[in-house]
Amino acid sequence: MYLRRRVAGGAACCVGCAFGRWPSQPAAQEKAGSATDAVQPVKGGGRAEAADCIVVGGGIVGAVVARDLARRGAEVVLLERSSCGSEASGLSAGTLWSAGMPRLVTERDAATYLRAGSSELLRSLGEACEYNRCGALELAVTPEDVCWLRQDCEAGKRKGLAVEWVEGVDLIMLEPALAGGSALAAIHTPLSGSVQPALATRAIADQAESAGGRVIEGEEALSIDRSQDGSAWVVCTSGGQRFAAAHVVLAAGAWSAPLAATAGVRLPVVPVKGVICTSPAPPSTLRKVIYECSSRRHFTEVGDGRNDLLATPAKCTHGQDGTHRLVRKLYAKQCGPSDEHQLVFGGDRIPGVRDDDYSVPEETERAVWAHATELFPAAIYDLVRGTLRAASDEAGAWAGLMPFSADGKPIVGELAPLGLPNLWMACGFGPSGVMEGPMAASLLAARLAARLGFAGDGDGVGLGGDEEQRAVMRAIDPCREGCCARC
Repeated sequence: MYLRRRVAGGAACCVGCAFGRWPSQPAAQEKAGSATDAVQPVKGGGRAEAADCIVVGGGIVGAVVARDLARRGAEVVLLERSSCGSEASGLSAGTLWSAGMPRLVTERDAATYLRAGSSELLRSLGEACEYNRCGALELAVTPEDVCWLRQDCEAGKRKGLAVEWVEGVDLIMLEPALAGGSALAAIHTPLSGSVQPALATRAIADQAESAGGRVIEGEEALSIDRSQDGSAWVVCTSGGQRFAAAHVVLAAGAWSAPLAATAGVRLPVVPVKGVICTSPAPPSTLRKVIYECSSRRHFTEVGDGRNDLLATPAKCTHGQDGTHRLVRKLYAKQCGPSDEHQLVFGGDRIPGVRDDDYSVPEETERAVWAHATELFPAAIYDLVRGTLRAASDEAGAWAGLMPFSADGKPIVGELAPLGLPNLWMACGFGPSGVMEGPMAASLLAARLAARLGFAGDGDGVGLGGDEEQRAVMRAIDPCREGCCARC
């Protein structure tokens, strides 16, 4: 089993995986005469091992970039300070919201596009990541929520999305665990589902190695700088190694901003704490992935006033001081066999935290359980209030640090307009790293590979045409107004 936990020192731990480390993987055999056999002069003297591209960060985004580049024939080095999937990617709930593709993809549809693509990409992993297309329900619990959510559903249908309105007996038939709870109606997205995110990240990193990429774990990147002659980027690590490449992709999640600063970039990404609570449960306690809509309604209305499925600004549940609650948020799913079918509940997004703060506030844990028992009284009351949870050492909570951008959108693309060609950002996904990151990473890898002169298919997932993909990349461009800048 792989029950996710935090351990001292900030490394992710999976029960059954000693000391929180995944079994080490043998380095992929290097291609004869490859770029990694070369060296580059660096500032301050000395030489650096060279590659076509260095990817910094072994979460799901960095793993997809490395895999897709390696599959196209590029020499890739992936640097991960701990183990792949040990931070936000592996500690997330692994829920996948997808309503398919809208008829017309514009910049406002970027999140919908990325979620549809990521869901398909992860579905291709199948059993390796416990992919489960079980569908999802977004619940309304007040008359005001019902009105807002129904308008949202109709807007989605007009765009051609796979959404259904359900209420009353139909809702309970889809999810019997809601019987007797506070839910009045819901949007059903049958294309949604879930994965075990740590397994998914590990599987993709293994695919990168199998394709010839080098995955180096336990090696923290400390700085990104130009080589002495300015022809390459050089990454220096905690182990004293130096790697040089024409291209560098920064995908270090909540720790991306300090690294970007070493390259002269002000990156508007900060760590936000996400908290997940768990309880053991019999299989099939929940059939669907569950979201409660009041927080999305709040984020939308205070964000930019838009009122449709595609306007979901990533906001926090607490004020900047991290103590004042602005809104409640809840999502839920039932895990697969590697997590012993636990129920997982999450929601809080707490800003103003240090980049090493994995503590779980008692107020947050109480709020999550109280919210859950309102929605699922018949299914989890005994689990939450009764002896099973009190007696089980598998019940509890953990926290992870999510990389939130200033405007709530991912930051993906090249910094050439800032005078920093061949330096790429792939971060700022907030709570949606697993949900949106894989497809965004795949789009970035395709563009980077083309720049390197490599063709071919990296991921096997194709959505839309060039115009649609360009619209999505414009929406998440790191050089958009108010985003990255020189420092």
